[in-house]
Amino acid sequence: MKRFIQLTILLFVLFIGLQHTYSQCTPADSIDCPDPEENGQICPKIPDTVFVGLEYLQEVTILPPPKLDTNNLTITIHHITLRELGNLPAGITWESNVENNEFMAGTYYCLRLSGTTYADPGAYPVKIAVEAFTKIGNTIISLGQTIDSTTLSIIVEGSPNAIAENTEPSSIIEVWPNPFSVMLNIALFENPNEVVEIEIFNIVGNRVYYRKINEYTTVYKANLSLLSEGVYILSIKNNNKRHLKKIVKHRY
Repeated sequence: MKRFIQLTILLFVLFIGLQHTYSQCTPADSIDCPDPEENGQICPKIPDTVFVGLEYLQEVTILPPPKLDTNNLTITIHHITLRELGNLPAGITWESNVENNEFMAGTYYCLRLSGTTYADPGAYPVKIAVEAFTKIGNTIISLGQTIDSTTLSIIVEGSPNAIAENTEPSSIIEVWPNPFSVMLNIALFENPNEVVEIEIFNIVGNRVYYRKINEYTTVYKANLSLLSEGVYILSIKNNNKRHLKKIVKHRY
C-alpha cells in the first residue's frame, strides 16, 4: 500500500511538471507596452545587452495584431503561432509562456530569452517567424507564414570583466534630448589625449552614423537630421571601452 501511494505521488508530480514546461515569464500590459496603432507590438524592441560569458535573462512581451491589411482587404486575426526565433546569439534559447506558442489576437504574452553566449560581439537582428490564422465560421484557416527581422535586435558585448580593468571614468555622462528630432548632444569627459569614436546603429545592426573625434570636447553635437524616425543604438568607444545607449528619434 505504501509503495502504491509513493508511485501515485510520483506520477502526479511528473504530470504537473509536464503541464508547466513552458516559461513562467510575466508579460507587460497596455501601459508598459502600448499599441496605439493596433498593429501589434513587441516590448522592448532593444533587449538588455548580452555580455559574452555571463548568464543572460530577458523577458520580451508580444501583443499579436487584431487584424491584417493586405491587398485593400482587412482580415481579422484569430491567433498567431510563433514558429521560430532565428539568428539568436549561440547559446541563447527562448520559450514562451503558453503551450504550442499560440498567441490569441489582442492578448499580451511573453518570451523568456536565457543562456550564456560566446558569440562575436555585435548586433544580432532576430528573425521572428510567425504564422497567422483567421477564423471563418468554425474553421481556423492559415494566412501563411512571415519572417520579420526588423523589429527585435540583440546586442552582444565583450565580457565586462575586460572593461573593468580600465579604471578611467565613464565617457558618457549624459545624452540629451532623448527622444530627439535633429540634434543629439553627447556629454564627454575623458582624457583629452584620447580619440573617441561615435557610432549609431539601427535595430538590424547596420551602422548609420560614424564620427571620430580627435580634438577634445566636453559636448559633442551630432546632427542626425538624415536619420529616419525610430529606435537606434548609440555606441561610444575610447581607450578600448565601449558604452551603449538606446536613443529614439521622433519626427519634427
